[in-house]
Amino acid sequence: MIENKQEWGRFFKVFKKSVALIVICAFLIPLVACQKTSTSENQISYHSGRVDAQIGQKDLSSNKTDVKSIKVDEYTFRSIIGWLSNDELLLNEFLNGKSVLSSYNIFTGKKKELLSEENQIITAELSPSKEYLLLHTSPTNYEAQLTIYSIKTFEKIYETMLESFEISYDWNQFDESKLIVTSFYEDWSFKNFILNLEEQSMNSINLPNPFAIWINENDLAFLDWDTDSPDITAPLKVYKNGKIEMEIPGQEFYHIFSLDEKFGLIGISEHDQNKSEYLILDRDFNEIGSFQIPHLTSFSGWEVALSDFVSSKDELFLIEPQFSSSTTDYLGDFSLVKKDLKNGEEEVIISKINNAPITCSPDGAFCLSGFQNENIITIKNQTIKPFLIFKGQDE
Repeated sequence: MIENKQEWGRFFKVFKKSVALIVICAFLIPLVACQKTSTSENQISYHSGRVDAQIGQKDLSSNKTDVKSIKVDEYTFRSIIGWLSNDELLLNEFLNGKSVLSSYNIFTGKKKELLSEENQIITAELSPSKEYLLLHTSPTNYEAQLTIYSIKTFEKIYETMLESFEISYDWNQFDESKLIVTSFYEDWSFKNFILNLEEQSMNSINLPNPFAIWINENDLAFLDWDTDSPDITAPLKVYKNGKIEMEIPGQEFYHIFSLDEKFGLIGISEHDQNKSEYLILDRDFNEIGSFQIPHLTSFSGWEVALSDFVSSKDELFLIEPQFSSSTTDYLGDFSLVKKDLKNGEEEVIISKINNAPITCSPDGAFCLSGFQNENIITIKNQTIKPFLIFKGQDE
């Protein structure tokens, strides 16, 4: 599944000009460290009218820190799909010719089979509330099968087939009976659909770009990339009642992402071209806050920092470079930084970490790190250790 919205816009333009895209990934050996930061330029600034955290709000963090790593077979293990709860993960393995999904409790080490699927799973995603599970399988190279299960019963509640070379999808966090699905064809043309579980339907919609995100129960926001020009930023537009409207006139961005009932936009700082500026907005496009971080550049534009959002605590975790540079020349470290969107506080959790994806537990107590989610970070203790132990490796 294509996941990077910004890169698609650039890739499509490059594809039309028949230029090959080369992705260079550099890895650093993670070391454990922690520190507080008070650098003013990295602080989140909030605007008047910001609602503070509720007094007496219950701390949902787990007090448990003794995590049990899991042994897996490199030939049968496929992926960790995500967090089922604060304690359990959903695993995907290929056993005896079938895709087998199991839960794994990170504290007890107990593993339980939940579901088996005849076809190999290409991608899978839990809905924001963990109520549903979407599986993407592919009977042929030019077809995608989407199957949605109830997590409570693991009963199949919807299934559809569509012509596709690649797909992208995004749950509606305001109404999880809806998803936007984008089907890409071999020539990288595409078509957008709204999948509706209540109506058991999937209908096409006329959007000029893929990778839209939900901003309320019915409306979508997207960056309107001009695929015929070399621009590396785009204006923000909204799909509402079948019509497209422009929001935030005069400003352009290179990435848009969901933050539960808020959303974020990333552009270039007007005051420092070597920094990316993050704008945090509510569903009515009112600016809640902003902050800046260093960024890395490639020939096609700016790299989007890897991140994950913990909605229960309003915390954004980011993998940040130490300074701005090109991706090919950068020799600095990366840090895992926690940004509290309630009060603007910022904390470095791990000062040296691989520049790799992270996915955090619903309570924000733990984050998995790595392209296979092979490491686990305990946020309270600010430590990182191996989580996936492939057979033959030492624990």
